[in-house]
Amino acid sequence: MPDETAHARLRHMQQPRRIRHRPGHHDGAEHLNLSKIHSQFTGRFDEGKDFTGETLSKNYRLWRAYALVLVRCPGIPYDYPFAVELRVHRQRTSTNRQEPTMNHRNRRTLLGAICLVLVGLSGAAQAQTYPAKATTLIVGFAPGGSADIIARIVAQELTQSLGHPVVVDNRPGAAGVIASTAVAAARADGYTLLLATSGIAGSNALFSNLKYDTLKSFSPVANLGASPIVVVVPGASPFKSLNDVLAAARKAPGKLNYAAGGGGATTPSMAAEFLKNETRTSMQLITYKGSAPALMALASGELDLAFDIPSSALPLVQSGKLRAIAVTTKNRASTLPDIPTVAETVAPGFEVTGWFGVMAPAGTPPDIVARLNKDIHAALAKPAVHERLLSLGLEHVRGTPGEFGQMIASEVKRYSDAIRTLGLKAE
Repeated sequence: MPDETAHARLRHMQQPRRIRHRPGHHDGAEHLNLSKIHSQFTGRFDEGKDFTGETLSKNYRLWRAYALVLVRCPGIPYDYPFAVELRVHRQRTSTNRQEPTMNHRNRRTLLGAICLVLVGLSGAAQAQTYPAKATTLIVGFAPGGSADIIARIVAQELTQSLGHPVVVDNRPGAAGVIASTAVAAARADGYTLLLATSGIAGSNALFSNLKYDTLKSFSPVANLGASPIVVVVPGASPFKSLNDVLAAARKAPGKLNYAAGGGGATTPSMAAEFLKNETRTSMQLITYKGSAPALMALASGELDLAFDIPSSALPLVQSGKLRAIAVTTKNRASTLPDIPTVAETVAPGFEVTGWFGVMAPAGTPPDIVARLNKDIHAALAKPAVHERLLSLGLEHVRGTPGEFGQMIASEVKRYSDAIRTLGLKAE
């Protein structure tokens, strides 16, 4: 009996070892079909949600492979309609057991290659399907002001060209910083845009601890146009010219009060600071959440003067509630040909020009940026729209996103240098 037992054991050891085949395995390989996994987990892989223990136990290997692709490829949306079969070899041989590092490297290389392919296809598919829903155009100033008026013109035209609604979302406060912060943190998919003003060029120098960088957190889309800054006083004001205002300011330093758009680093505010510095005068800035409330306060006699752009001030000037006494551009404005420039009256060489533009979060696909740039400039070139902008004091400026970006970089340097030289800080 002992001999028979020994012979049986010997025969068993001499038989070739067989690889066990579990359901779903073929030829020693494990097939992971992401389209299958995707259908199982779509709707559960959202932020703040988790899989059930049962799902994890039944589909652990499939889930792990899917999660690896998503985590290593953050550019792939969870609902991306693209299936790929991931074949992870698990042949149980002595060679594989001796070289686990090589298998791990191969799997990582494979996952990396899939990431590159899927990210590229994701961006391309996103651009091809854009737009597929409504777009939000965020404005950092109150309704009724210059930025709001221009934003609504752009939104109306883009709604027609994109075939989906473009909704204006007013988020006033901190001279546009609140709106800029929201857009900088938004998804870079073309569905959240910023109606930027030239004041954004100085925000990083004026405000501390901002959550965005003007040059790094945004993708320039389109320069809408340039505008002068107009100096206005109440219709019943005793000041007939800018010289009268400055004479009163010198006589009683700090007594005159004024508004400048939303304050902060807005172009009207910077124009006022530059003028005070050039003329060695002192006046008190009163801040508001935008042009509309500031100009209404001026019209009611609460302020002595204000700096703003024509699109906000002209309606009140034309109604007689306000009176324009100067513009800050090098040449007289076409909308106010009878109003002298600051340069020709009190400060030779003085020039400050405001601008408006559309910006998107950094990383927005170039094809989407190009589409928006094309549609915006086509809309602003329409005769009716062009004339309406001119009536608001805005001269349409054509250009590519790259040219707009170069202009912004130049403005950031100019504003930042001036703010540091003058020692300005947001209150």
